[in-house]
Parts: sequence; structure tokens; C-alpha cells
Amino acid sequence: WQSIILPQVAINTLPAFTNEITTLLKETSLIATIGGTDIMRLAQIVAAEQFTYFLPLCIAGAYYYGLVLMISFIGTFTEKRFSYVKN
Repeated sequence: WQSIILPQVAINTLPAFTNEITTLLKETSLIATIGGTDIMRLAQIVAAEQFTYFLPLCIAGAYYYGLVLMISFIGTFTEKRFSYVKN
């Protein structure tokens, strides 16, 4: 099972897994509306203290964008690496 089925399952589910991780990361910014402490909530707190909203929210957006790019790059790299195993 480990040497035959598991590698095939890992190769076929990797794109969906990468997409799910990216979606979960994007949805964590919605926690700020509930009141949980995350990147967006911290940006809103800093913006309220300094009365400047543009820069903290841009920094939070850039942080999320960088994380999503990093996860996408790792997923693409791993997918390409596994494609050699698949063929």
C-alpha cells in the first residue's frame, strides 16, 4: 500500500491540497470581522492608534500576498518534481 497506492494518491491530490491551503490562508483575514487576532486585526489596531489606515492595511495585504505566492511556488515546485515520478 505504501509503495504503490500512496505515491499515486499524493501525486493526484497535491494540486487540490495546495489550493485548499491557499484558500484557508485567504479566509483567515475574515477572522478579523469576528474579533480574533490575526494579521488584518493587528493592522486595524495599528491603523486606529496612528490614524493612518492605508499603510498598515497595505503591509498586511503584502504579507498575505507574499504568503500566497510562497505556498503557490512550493506547490508548483512539488508538482513538477512529482510529475517526473509519474511519467
